[in-house]
Amino acid sequence: MSALRACQKSSVKRIGSFIPPIINGLGIGEAVRTESLRREWLDIFSEPLSLHTWPANLENHTLTINVDSPVWLQQLSFFRNEIISKLNIFEVRAIRFRLGKIHQPALSHPARQAASFPLEVDEKTACYIDETVSKLSDPEVQDVVRKAMRRSLARKKK
Repeated sequence: MSALRACQKSSVKRIGSFIPPIINGLGIGEAVRTESLRREWLDIFSEPLSLHTWPANLENHTLTINVDSPVWLQQLSFFRNEIISKLNIFEVRAIRFRLGKIHQPALSHPARQAASFPLEVDEKTACYIDETVSKLSDPEVQDVVRKAMRRSLARKKK
């Protein structure tokens, strides 16, 4: 039985080795990598970057990234090398930023769900959250914890 499994694994490896040359031979290698990038964009880059950018096109190992505002466009230019290093697996060697439309995928990704989920809670729950957060000394930490608690408790109610 183990000989059969070894044979099956080697067949899978051999078949898998044919796919990239076929894709590249058809001239669709960069289109396939672009689609892979789009599918994984929200996992590669966390918020807030993933909410303000979208991979538009990959051509000659240069990825064009749409950015939704001039402020983000300027800010991202400082992180060009870090962004490229995260995209090496997709054979991206250079990036260009441009103002453009940002694709908003369906709310299937947890980051998108959290961003759009209403933070409404009843008065009793709001008091509980405020009481809990008041024990924290840092106002920024208070704000983050308050939002996280609201999001969590609002979900439980629904």
